[in-house]
Amino acid sequence: MCRYCGFKFCDEHLSSESHQCIKTRYSEYIKKTDNPPNVINGKFRVVCNVCGFVSKKPTPIEYAGEELIQHTQMIGCSQNIYLEEINPELNDAEKIRIKSNTESESIKAKSVSSPTDMSSNDSVVEQILRLSTFKEKGMISDEEFNFIKKELIKRLK
Repeated sequence: MCRYCGFKFCDEHLSSESHQCIKTRYSEYIKKTDNPPNVINGKFRVVCNVCGFVSKKPTPIEYAGEELIQHTQMIGCSQNIYLEEINPELNDAEKIRIKSNTESESIKAKSVSSPTDMSSNDSVVEQILRLSTFKEKGMISDEEFNFIKKELIKRLK
């Protein structure tokens, strides 16, 4: 039996790589932390630092991984996107911190329109000015700022 997914395999297909285990398939996308991730029972969410997307609900790794792949294919974000494990045994202070971070990421995602969103009423210049404010406040990184700025400038052409 596979120690990750629990399915039975012959000796030739027992390793997680040889049967493309649904529990380890997306482990390369897990954000590195001090604690090893629980790919068997853990709950994960997708976090994209490019466009600000964050999964609404933590799910098992196989579902979160599929959501990550769909996001990269549909939205086009391919860097700074990862799976973050949400630990259900966190103390109340840690839950409040995660909820606060999630809410601020959600607000950021709503405030900074996606580079592919062409329906925005703001001018490109206004959006870049707003982005620079977020960068100065530490809400987005220099890399995110430059990526989104480059995408916005493409609109001018």
